[in-house]
Amino acid sequence: MLVTGSAKLDVYSRGGDSLQGRYFLHHLHPFTLSELLELEGDFNLESLVALKHKPQKAESKKILNQFICYGGFPEPFFSESLQEADRWRIFYASKLIREEIRDLEKVSDIDKLQDLYEHLPDTVGSILSVNSLREDLEVHAKTVENWIKIFEKNYACFRIAPFGPAKIRATKKNKKLYFWDWAMVEKKSARLENLVAMHLLRFCDWLTDTYGIKAELRFFRTSRGHEVDFVILVNKKPFIAIKVKESDTDLDPNLCYLLERVKIPYAFQLHFGEEDLHKKLVLNGSEVNILPGWKFLANLP
Repeated sequence: MLVTGSAKLDVYSRGGDSLQGRYFLHHLHPFTLSELLELEGDFNLESLVALKHKPQKAESKKILNQFICYGGFPEPFFSESLQEADRWRIFYASKLIREEIRDLEKVSDIDKLQDLYEHLPDTVGSILSVNSLREDLEVHAKTVENWIKIFEKNYACFRIAPFGPAKIRATKKNKKLYFWDWAMVEKKSARLENLVAMHLLRFCDWLTDTYGIKAELRFFRTSRGHEVDFVILVNKKPFIAIKVKESDTDLDPNLCYLLERVKIPYAFQLHFGEEDLHKKLVLNGSEVNILPGWKFLANLP
């Protein structure tokens, strides 16, 4: 028996019979590039790092451009219309805040909750500062934190925690926030980062839901400002580091900084410009690929 539903299923599961040990949870995500390309064959860790799948360049780039414009949810994506996508996004936000959240959560100030929702896309790509949001909204920090948790429970956004050993002064507390609907993000570089984050989150959930492999999505940042966008942990060990660039094909110094100090088997630097350069190198034992974003994303399940 297959049961699908919204975040309300999580709420209802807290009452009555929990069905503990008698069902498996599978996360349902927005579309991904490999899904729409309908690539055949097994997807696994080995096929990813070996870039086993060879998608058609023209079709991959076309779908990727549609993703960037319209997002990964079916309605705006298939509309192929920015006007229809904007209309859908307004309706989605209104239904989420004034129906879903209102029915499930005790929120006294819906208007300020909506203000927070509209402000959060500007924080994508940066370290999330709850204190700054508190000042803008003129509410308590605990209130902002609680509201963000509500958005997370309702699958509007998600946060990822930092990774890194203390010996290199890596950030330990502050998180980064991304949206399930990455097209909400205005700034192009941040939207691309969010798009990749959503694909990687789906990959981690897929490994856990399907194979029982504990995978976590993190990021790396030091007190001196060295930052790598994403690090995937497999069974609590760093397995892949990913850096997202709009068009730069030179090896990023922040990625070098991380790989020189932490043993990570694989690293990818993704670029989203017109150039389709793909080059490989080895750095401190890590296999590094600098390649077009579409080629990497097409190899993610």
